[in-house]
Amino acid sequence: MCKKNILTRFGLTAVIMATAVTAIYSQQPARTDEVRVVAPFKPAVMDATKITENPQTEDAAIAKPEFDYEIRHRITDIHFELEPIIPARMHGEPLQRLLNGYIKGGIGTYSTPYLELFYNSLRSDTYNMGLQLRHLSSSGIIDGYGYSGFSDNLAKLHGKRFIGNHTLEAGLQYERNLLHRYGFQPNIIEQNPALAPILENITREDLLQIFNQFNAHAALGSHHGDSSKFIYQTRIEYHYMEALKKATEQNIRFSGMIGRNINFSNRYVTNTFFKLEADVDYFAANTEIDTSNTAVVKVKPSAIFTIGRNFYLEAGLAIMAQSDTASYGRLFPHLSFNAHLIENLLIIHGGISGGISRHSLRGLVAQNPFINTSTHLGFLTNRMEISGGIKVAFSDNVSLNFSASHAMLDNFAFFVSDTTAPFQNTFVTTFDNINRLMVRGELITQFGRDFQAIISAALFDYNLTNQLRPWHLPTSELTFSARYNIRDRVIFTADVFGRNATYARTFNPQGNQVVPVQLQNMHIDLNLGVEYRLNPLLSLFANFSNLGNQRLERWKNYPTQGFRFMAGATLAF
Repeated sequence: MCKKNILTRFGLTAVIMATAVTAIYSQQPARTDEVRVVAPFKPAVMDATKITENPQTEDAAIAKPEFDYEIRHRITDIHFELEPIIPARMHGEPLQRLLNGYIKGGIGTYSTPYLELFYNSLRSDTYNMGLQLRHLSSSGIIDGYGYSGFSDNLAKLHGKRFIGNHTLEAGLQYERNLLHRYGFQPNIIEQNPALAPILENITREDLLQIFNQFNAHAALGSHHGDSSKFIYQTRIEYHYMEALKKATEQNIRFSGMIGRNINFSNRYVTNTFFKLEADVDYFAANTEIDTSNTAVVKVKPSAIFTIGRNFYLEAGLAIMAQSDTASYGRLFPHLSFNAHLIENLLIIHGGISGGISRHSLRGLVAQNPFINTSTHLGFLTNRMEISGGIKVAFSDNVSLNFSASHAMLDNFAFFVSDTTAPFQNTFVTTFDNINRLMVRGELITQFGRDFQAIISAALFDYNLTNQLRPWHLPTSELTFSARYNIRDRVIFTADVFGRNATYARTFNPQGNQVVPVQLQNMHIDLNLGVEYRLNPLLSLFANFSNLGNQRLERWKNYPTQGFRFMAGATLAF
């Protein structure tokens, strides 16, 4: 029974499996047969049949092709029309409007009126002309001294004419300076029995001195853009001075220069400029005690060498002669250099020079207007001056200049009191051979138009031959100037001047020994100014001078005015 059932089940199973296989086969499924071979792996390599032939090179002759050709020349017509090239144009900022005239006037303490006028031509490619008029006077009195009123007047006319590559220039100037020699103290003179009667009879006219000066000049110069052409500068000047106390001086000066680049260069020298300078200075002086006709003549050939791009060397020789009662000739070497160690940032310079100049009456009066016009004149000889310096630009806004020089000067003029004058209120010259050492430093700051400031200091050392002191000359000076512009509406200015003590020459009661007298200690003069612009044409100003109220005794017994104030207005038209 069991076997029968088993056979029956086995048969049914076989029928079902056969039916299932047939259905699956009709759908063609992917084969998923899995074959497992269980046996040890025995790798075997089949024998390879090798090629028995070796490679060989075939020696076959290659036929060289031959070409037969010719070049046929044909001219092709090409039509090309040039189009004009329009040059580039630089459009600058609009030019600032200019006005012809400017007038400034005011009134100050010590009864001081001031008026100044400028009138100029506008922009022109052909000419430039200008006129200047100025008046400044004071009738104030300095306590304890004689009458100190003064008046300064100036009239100046100048013009230029541009003619191609040349410029013609001419000018006229008249100047009148009135002053009183107030350098005495009446309360002290009254105690002197010999001088008291003179003081009682003295008037302002007795103290009066007037200098009239007339100057004229003409000049012609070239400014070629072509460096291979000659350039030249010529100038002639005429100066006439007349003093109230019977003194006159005439000065005629001619100066000229001609030069050009010459074809001389090598691996070091990139450019050479040769020039020849000539100068004739003639003086005719007529005083109460003397009449003189003198002249100084100079001829100076020199050459300027450009070495590389940033080094310049000038070498020359000044041949000079002075003519007085006798004539003398001297030679003075001239050598200078300028080196840009860092372009536009660090520059060093130096040189050796010398020369002869005239102590003219006009030049002495410009230094000391209280001079006795009959004083002795002479020639100043600069035997040799050695100088050097450095310029440093820390930025676009700050720069520093430093220089030093040593000069050997013969016949240097000092001013001393005139002992022949009853009140000793005039000065005469005394001469000495000196060595002068000067050291100067200057710091400059500028921030556009809004702020500018300059501070400078100078030290002097004098090695004298006969004099005990450098009379009336300081050995240190300090200056400071600043300007602050607030939106072109309010402008502040400040100026400070300082100097140390100076000395004047006096004598002991017996008159046989020089006694130096200190005039004053360190002097500081502070000045402030303010300008308020109501509009671009009209402004108001106020100046405060000598705020410390310190009277500077520039010359013995000649103190300056104390605190001063001036207010006024300016007008452009």
